Amino acid sequence: MIISNRVSGIRNRSPRLKAATQTGYSLGVTAARIFSTDSLSADRFVLSAVLPAGSDGERQHWIAGSAIEVDIAISPDQNAPYQGIIQGRVDQVTLDPLHNTLHLTGRDFSASLLQHPLRETFVNQTASEIVKHIAGQHNLEPRTTATYAMIGRTDNGGHTKFTLPRHTSATTHWDLLADLARSENYDLYVFGRQLHFHPRSSSLNETAKQLHCGDAIDVRFQRVLPMSATPTVSVESWNAKTQTVIKHFEEFHVNGDLNPIASDLISSGSTLHIMRPNLARSDAELLARQYGGDLLNGMSHLELTVPGDVNLRPREQFILTGSSGLDGTYRIVSLESSFHNRRGFIQKVLAHTM
Repeated sequence: MIISNRVSGIRNRSPRLKAATQTGYSLGVTAARIFSTDSLSADRFVLSAVLPAGSDGERQHWIAGSAIEVDIAISPDQNAPYQGIIQGRVDQVTLDPLHNTLHLTGRDFSASLLQHPLRETFVNQTASEIVKHIAGQHNLEPRTTATYAMIGRTDNGGHTKFTLPRHTSATTHWDLLADLARSENYDLYVFGRQLHFHPRSSSLNETAKQLHCGDAIDVRFQRVLPMSATPTVSVESWNAKTQTVIKHFEEFHVNGDLNPIASDLISSGSTLHIMRPNLARSDAELLARQYGGDLLNGMSHLELTVPGDVNLRPREQFILTGSSGLDGTYRIVSLESSFHNRRGFIQKVLAHTM
């Protein structure tokens, strides 16, 4: 592990946070934490607020109210505009009547997808068409990049995507969308009231933010040493349409094209076995490359603590400079944003090498 600690030289700022419910009630927030991730799960928020004195009516709102939605926005400095960072539904309310304080926890609107059981069968539809259909059921605006291959098993009725995968007794709308995202190598997430479904980028974005190591509050690089050598991925599938068995086996060797940080992490030995129905050979090859890339990325990660930046989000890329050996391009996989009315606005970033 390589560690660097310093006190940031960034000038003092006066960040502001505002949180309002769908009824227009504004919260007097004293502290907040927002957890955002690239792991096909809901983003979460935790808010602490002070209620105005003599606010019996407002207390009743929090005690008896249902389906409370909160919109949270942050301004990084006194003169900077507010930018929304999360919008979602409150899951739990804790009210302290002695100290007149309020504690809220909740998730973004992907929570409704996570809790909605799926009882439909989709026939002769593409992944992007299924995403649009489900988004409409949850009052979400679909933001999708079109896909063209039909999804599901081939039978007399065409390509059919069944509700229940093998070995499961129940599934949800989000389970299905996450499965589609993995099969298409797409990113899937909810931001505000938009459901996004786009190709996962593997190349450097021209607008990637540059981050100098000296501007960070804390920097840590960590890697896991594997117990055995060159990781391999084996993919097997029975294609019902062609009545053939598809097998693909791929090794991930160290070569000059790999990021130098990861080049000494690979040793020989273990194989990851994957079995999926109805894969074409090209699909099996793509799946092997995806899982192989995940294996390599999971061996090392970069942790940063930086002054809060509302433009940092999971799936975004940044270029690290000035780190004496760790410079390179990284993809953000998770982000913890912390706001306090006295301590300010900071973010903890977890990123993998590109």
